[in-house]
Amino acid sequence: MRIIPFSGLEFYSFEVCKKYLLHDNDRVNKPRLLLSGCIAGIVAMIVTYPLDLLRGYASINTDKSGAKIITELRYMLKA
Repeated sequence: MRIIPFSGLEFYSFEVCKKYLLHDNDRVNKPRLLLSGCIAGIVAMIVTYPLDLLRGYASINTDKSGAKIITELRYMLKA
């Protein structure tokens, strides 16, 4: 539930960070590449963490109708 959005967002944010942190003649600057990867991972984790919480709620949900997941989603959005 979270892997595909996480990977896509991480790849996109990495490319955006590379665009802003590296210049055309600066493609081998390892610290800036590392910083781009760190920022990309942080952004992807912050955005997709609620999906991971929903996956956890779905795994312990005994109600087959899915009503509890919707209730938990509403609770998460209020907080």
